[in-house]
Amino acid sequence: MTPSGTRSTMDRDRWLAERGRIKGIGASQSSALFGLNTHESAFSLFEQLTNPHDPTDQELEEMTDVQAFGLAVEPALAAWYSRRTGRTVTEPEEPGVFRLKDKPYIFASPDRFTETGPLQLKSGIHFDPNNPL
Repeated sequence: MTPSGTRSTMDRDRWLAERGRIKGIGASQSSALFGLNTHESAFSLFEQLTNPHDPTDQELEEMTDVQAFGLAVEPALAAWYSRRTGRTVTEPEEPGVFRLKDKPYIFASPDRFTETGPLQLKSGIHFDPNNPL
């Protein structure tokens, strides 16, 4: 499957820095719109998108606990998904952002790809570094 959009590639540090400046709704942010995100509300997403700023070092540090956990379990989730579905899962060669051609404010940074298209991996676990399991 070929995405109907454009892709820009960048190294991971640049990708993380650009997160605070991207105008639009990404795959990970969409859950906030429907009240399904335990870390962000629809209002906080609106605030973030209408009053963008470069993330401070402290904000980046705070974000990385949950994100680091998600990154750590991604290989296991990808392997489980592949076993469960029989699909081949591949890693992107480098981080990138895909945008729809006709709606460039809708974008995603897929975690992996399958022969049927992009794959977004989520653990579904609330990780609290101050209260380990």
